[in-house]
Parts: sequence; C-alpha cells; structure tokens
Amino acid sequence: LSIFLVVVFVIGWINLERSRKMHLEDESRFLTGVLSVVQDRLDLWLTERKSFMKQLGSNPRLVAITKRLLEVLPEKKALLASNELQEIRSFFKKSDDIFPNIGFFIIDPDYISIGSMRDSNVGTLNLIMKEHPELLKKAFLGEVGFVPPTTSDVQLTELKKNSSAKKPPTMFFIGPIRDVDENVISVFTLRVDPWRDFSKAISSFEGFKSSEIYTFDENGYLLTPSSFDQQLRGIGLLADDQGSALNIEIRDPGVNLLEGKSPKQERSKQPLTHLVLRTLALKKQMEEIKSIASHSKIETDMTGYRDYRGVPVFGAWLWNAHLKIGLATEVNLDEALADYTTTRFM
Repeated sequence: LSIFLVVVFVIGWINLERSRKMHLEDESRFLTGVLSVVQDRLDLWLTERKSFMKQLGSNPRLVAITKRLLEVLPEKKALLASNELQEIRSFFKKSDDIFPNIGFFIIDPDYISIGSMRDSNVGTLNLIMKEHPELLKKAFLGEVGFVPPTTSDVQLTELKKNSSAKKPPTMFFIGPIRDVDENVISVFTLRVDPWRDFSKAISSFEGFKSSEIYTFDENGYLLTPSSFDQQLRGIGLLADDQGSALNIEIRDPGVNLLEGKSPKQERSKQPLTHLVLRTLALKKQMEEIKSIASHSKIETDMTGYRDYRGVPVFGAWLWNAHLKIGLATEVNLDEALADYTTTRFM
C-alpha cells in the first residue's frame, strides 16, 4: 500500500508540474502576443502623427503666418505684442481636434521660440535645443521626428498644482515648415497630450481583471495612466487629485503594499523594478550593437517579481528605440495561476 501511494504521489506530482509548465507557456505566449499587438499599434500611431506633421508643415496659412512672424523682432516684448503670435495661436487651437496637443512651438533658425501658447516660452531658447539639439537640427534639414520624453519647462495643468512639484516629462512631434519652393523657413513642434492622444494607442487587454499595459521612460517614470489609480491612492503613492501618468516612479517597494506592509526604504531609494531594469538592459544592448530596429526583442518573466505596488506579477517587456520608451504588460501572479491552483487543490 505504501509503494502504491508513493507511485500515485509521484505520478500526480509529475502531471501537476507538466500542467504548470504548460500553463506558464500559455501565459507567456499571451503576454508576448499582447505586447506585439500594442507595439504595432504604437508604430501605426507614430507613422500617422508623422504624416500629419509633414502635411501640416506645408499648410499655406501656417506658412503665411510664420513668414510674417519671422519678420517680428525675436524678443519677448515685441513677439507678445504682435498680431502674428495671436494668429498662430488661433491656428493651432483649431487643429487641436485633429491632433490632440497641449502646446506648440514655432522655432526660428537661431533656435528661439518665436511662437508658443505660453507667454513664458516666447522669445527664449527652445527647450528641445537644450535637451535634444540633434533632433532640432535634423528638423531644419527637413526631417519629421519624435522628441522622446523630456523634462518639461513648465508644470502642466493636469499635474500637481503645487508649484514646488517636480516638473514632469513631456513629449513632442517636430517637423519643418516649408514654403512653396520646399525651403525650410522654420520648425514647429506639437506637445503630445499623454492622456488624450498617446494613451489611446495603449489600452487594457481582456483576459484578466488585474492586467495592465503601460509605458515608461528611461528614468523609470510611468508615462501612461495606471490601471490601479484607486489602489495607488489607497496606499499613499498618489494624492487624491493626482493621476498616475508622469507621477509614479516604477520602483520595487520590497513588500506588497496592498497588504498594508511598510517598505524598509523611502520611495526615492527603492530600486527600479525587475521589469524596468531588464528593459533598460535591452536598450543598452541595442545601443552597443547600433541596432536600427524599431524595438528590442520581447522578454518575459514567468517566475514572478514585484511590480511598483509590491504585488507579485508575471510580465513581458521591450524597448521601443524610435519612441525611446519602455513598453510592458503585466498580470497579477495569483490571478494568472488561478486555474492551475484549483487543479492542484483538486
């Protein structure tokens, strides 16, 4: 009888392990497939926006206003008093429904912002020249591009109203303004609204209640809204009037915060999550081999690691070289293994 029980136990254990392995392989394929679809969606979003920028840069009305604006003395006082600045502001307000944006720049050949929605930007050296001068120079050579997440020059209205709050990352599309002879007379940018436009390319996928898709920059800042904003407010990572996009650093607290546990380190000293560290490693690999691919390979982790809430999760991730952002999908480990756990119990 003892031998019989041992044999039954061994066979049952082998079958359970085989079942677990197959279950994890299925979950890995699912996460990888979701990430591939979202990556394709982002590529399409990027292509569409670049195409729009190229067309808008040759718009006769925009070209005409820009030519007159270039004749104004490139100093704050003169620019703010000009009718041309008001005209160009009105022009971009009307294009907001076509290309959701929260600001623009018109940049002259000396890299001075001669047009902007905000008075504080007018007549100053453009932000992109300080952060990504190579992209601005390429735009003056006629290239349409995407400016990766950059520290904003101002606090955006959607963020903390506290003036001492850290200025968040912001993103732009950039392109040339061409006259009828195809000469580049200036460069314009549109600031991407991460809530109204960018996040539309990222949507939650069906299959798990605890799943989410998100993007982040090379500093580990969440760029798209989390699926768990209410939970983040409950555990104190977000204020009641805050959204998670641009306000959450994807760090590993070392404990499950949803269980009421307290981390040993303050948030700023906690390490980035396993997912972010691995994604940045993929970014480094692409840079070392000077890859021209639009994105890195997809990696997965089906052993489990903690997310920014400290909850054990499975995940898949990649680095998008064109957008210079990380793209990730995650699902709570407990929910992903729920069917297997039930089988094991039975």
